[in-house]
Amino acid sequence: MQLLESHEQLNSASCRVCRCLAKIKPPSLDGKNCGLMQCSAAWAFDINTGIEKQEENTLSSSNLLYVYSESEYSRKHVQKNGALCLFKSGQHYDIGIQPTDSSTIPFAALRGCIAHCRRSHYQACVRKLFPNASAFKLRLIDCRDPARKVIQAPTDCKYVALSYVWGDVSNSSTTQYPKAVEDAIIATLSMELQYLWVDAYCIDQNNASDKHQQIAQMGSIYANAEITFVAAAGIDSTYGLPGISRTCRQQGTVAIDGVTLLEAFPHTFYSVQESVWASRGWTFQEAFLSPRRLIFTDSGVSFLCNRMCIAEWEKLPLHAIPASSTSLFGTIIPCAYNNGLEDDGPMQISVYNAESMLREYSRRRLSYGSDALNASLGIIQLLEGMNLYSVWGVLTHDTAYPQMMIYWHHKSPTRRRPGFPSWSYLGWEGQFDIAYDNWPKDTLATLRVSIGNREKPDFGGKPIHDVRHELKGLGDRAPCYLHLEAPMVDIALERVQWTDEQKSHRTTMRTGTLGRKLDGTPPSGVYASFQFSAGVRMLVRVYVDEADFEAGEVVVGVIYGMSISQSLGCRKARMLLFQDRGSGHFERVGALNWDLGDPTRLKSLWTEVVFANEAGEQLDEVRIEESVLIEGVETRTIVVK
Repeated sequence: MQLLESHEQLNSASCRVCRCLAKIKPPSLDGKNCGLMQCSAAWAFDINTGIEKQEENTLSSSNLLYVYSESEYSRKHVQKNGALCLFKSGQHYDIGIQPTDSSTIPFAALRGCIAHCRRSHYQACVRKLFPNASAFKLRLIDCRDPARKVIQAPTDCKYVALSYVWGDVSNSSTTQYPKAVEDAIIATLSMELQYLWVDAYCIDQNNASDKHQQIAQMGSIYANAEITFVAAAGIDSTYGLPGISRTCRQQGTVAIDGVTLLEAFPHTFYSVQESVWASRGWTFQEAFLSPRRLIFTDSGVSFLCNRMCIAEWEKLPLHAIPASSTSLFGTIIPCAYNNGLEDDGPMQISVYNAESMLREYSRRRLSYGSDALNASLGIIQLLEGMNLYSVWGVLTHDTAYPQMMIYWHHKSPTRRRPGFPSWSYLGWEGQFDIAYDNWPKDTLATLRVSIGNREKPDFGGKPIHDVRHELKGLGDRAPCYLHLEAPMVDIALERVQWTDEQKSHRTTMRTGTLGRKLDGTPPSGVYASFQFSAGVRMLVRVYVDEADFEAGEVVVGVIYGMSISQSLGCRKARMLLFQDRGSGHFERVGALNWDLGDPTRLKSLWTEVVFANEAGEQLDEVRIEESVLIEGVETRTIVVK
C-alpha cells in the first residue's frame, strides 16, 4: 500500500489513523517512494533465532505496520522509524508492543532483566579482567540515608554507577545534587539497591592524590557496578531522568472498531546516537566497561547488557531475545555481539575491533584536552587484559604489519592537543581514520619502531612490539619519543586551489585497450608531487593533521608500505609525514596514500590523485602500465615526538 502523503500532511489530518501514521513516517522520508507494509513482530525483532524449535509454535506474535521506502523491505525501517502494533481488543500475544506510562518506569520488569542476565549470560556480562571495586577506597552515596551522605563503600556491596553529562556544575556539594543525581537516587532505590556512585561526588575533586587514584580505577568502578544508569536525554545534569522527574514521550495510539494501533518507538540506539551524552569522551568507557546498563531517553528506558537489548515498550520473552538486538550500538556502546562473541563466553576483541573502538573515542569531545588519556584508561586496561597493549593510547601488536597503530590519518585538518606526542591520535582533536591494507609479498617498505628519549631508544633499542609488556600500565609516564627506521624521502608540499573547471575534470586511466575515468578532482588543499612517468607528474592529496599547516616546506615522508611490481614499478604507497622541529626531533604533520589498483582490471583506483604535465595542467589521459618513480628514497632513522 503506497503512502504518498508527507509527514506534515499526515500529522495535520483530521483522520486519527493518519496522525498515528505520521509518527512512523518522519520528514526524512518525504519525497521518497514510500508504502505501508505489515509484518509479524517476531520477524521485526528477529525473535525466531533465539527460540528453541519446540517453542516456536507456543509463542504468539502480534502484527506490526511499518513504512518502507524505495521498495526496500527490511527490519531497519522498524528499527529506525518505529512501527504501529496492530491487535484486536482482548487479543493475547507474547511478542509485540505494550503500552507504557510516560510518568513512571517499570522497575520490576527491569529488575527481572538483571536477574535474567545474571542467570543466563554467564561470562558474557562479566568483566573479570578488573579487580573488585572493594579492593580500593571506593566511596558511594547511601541512598537510604535521609541525608544521602557519601560513605566508605561496605565490602562487596552492590551499587549503581551513573554515566551522565556534567554540564556547568560549579560545585560538588552533597547537600544539593543536580536533577540527574536526585533522579538516579530514586531509581537506585526503585531497583532495590542502596548505593550509587557518581564521579563528581564520590571522587574528592579537591584532593589531587585521591582524584588520580580514583581515575585510575574507573575501569573497575564501572565493570563491577550491578548496573549503570545512562542519562542519554538532555544536555547536562540539570535535565534529570525521563520517567522520574519529567515525563517521557507519550505513545501514539488509536482504537477503531475494536482494533488498536499502538506506537513502537524507534530502536533506542537512534536516540542515543543523537544525544549529547554520546558526544562526550568520558562516557565512552563508562558505558562500554559496564556489563549492564539502563538507558534513559525521552522515549523511555531500555535495558542493555552484552547479550540483549529490550525497551520498556517492547513485549518480548527475555530468553528469546537474540544477541543481534545489541548490534546497532556498534562502536557507540560496544557489546559482545559486536566483538565476535557467538556464545556466552568472555568477550574477545580483535585488533581491528580495538582500532574501531579507539576511533569512536577519538570522535568524542572533552571539556579539557588534558583528560584525553585519563578518559580512556579503563579501555586501555581492558585491552591489556586481552593482550592488546598500547602506549599513549596507540596499539602495539604482532598480528599485522605495521606493528604499531601510527598509520592513522585525519580526513579533515584539526588542532594540536598539547601534552601528548604528535604520533598519537591523543595528541590531536577530532576523529582519526585508518586505510586498511592487506600488503602482498612484494611489500618492500619495512618500518622499525623503538621508543625512548630524544637521544636514544630505551630497552636496548628493541622493536616496540617486543617490549609492550614493559610499557604496560605506564600511562603518562611512558617514554614519548619514537625512533623510526624506514625508507624515507624528502617531499616538498604545495597548497593547491582548484578552479571550477579543474574540479570537474576527469582523467581517463587507460591500460591496453581498457579505460576508466577517475571520479573527479579531489578537494583543494595540500598536495605532494611525484614523477609518474616522463613528462607526467602525479599529485597526491595530503591528509594534513593541523589546520594552520604552512605548505611549501620540505617534510620527511616515512614509507611504511610500498607495493612494487617487477614490471610496473610502484603501484601503491602509504607514507607518514613528519617535519623537523629543529631541536633534534620531528613532529607529525600528516599522511598520504595512493593506490593505482590492478592495471589489468582498472579496479580499486585511488581517487585522491591528480595527473598533470610539468606545467601543472591536468591531463585527459594517462596510461597506468607506466610506473610511479619515487626518487631519493633511502633508509634513515628519525626521532619523533
